[in-house]
Amino acid sequence: MKHISVILFLTAALTGCDYKSKNISVEQVGGQTYLINQEESKVFIVNKNKIIELEKATLALKDGEKLSASKIIADGKLKVNVKVKFIDSQALYILHASPVLNKTKLEGVEVDDTSNFDWFETLKTDYSSNKFINIQFYDLDGFKIREQEVKVASRATRIIDGKGSYSSYMYEGVIDISREKSKYIREVNFVWNL
Repeated sequence: MKHISVILFLTAALTGCDYKSKNISVEQVGGQTYLINQEESKVFIVNKNKIIELEKATLALKDGEKLSASKIIADGKLKVNVKVKFIDSQALYILHASPVLNKTKLEGVEVDDTSNFDWFETLKTDYSSNKFINIQFYDLDGFKIREQEVKVASRATRIIDGKGSYSSYMYEGVIDISREKSKYIREVNFVWNL
């Protein structure tokens, strides 16, 4: 009875005595009591008349939540940006590969030099190539949960800039991942063999 009155008191204190049952819940899991504030996405553990807020990172990813990573790779010639969105038992990804533009003067006019992207164009059309960018998912402690290989010579959408020049390639796909595993993912990263 003492624990229930402490929980009720703490619930009232946390909500400023404006208790809304759909936003606040008290859950008993094993021998532990949790106070969950749905509205503010906060979880508290009740321990010997004290409540301790758990770090947000310990909460599961929600459907629709996004992660992203961006790096300049391949000796500074290629910028890669990957975005991932989790829905149900899938991770939807978009990976952009674009040249790192160098400015050069051509007949006194400054222009973007994309010649450092030509090597990627060659890889893109070499279907016997085994070159890839590997999307990796990690948990809070840095353990790899899942990875997905994206072959450079696979289907991609070629993005053209306003001047009619190519500006990047966009790879899109779906990674099957159980909801149980995806709830532990906190970081997306990638490696490559270009």
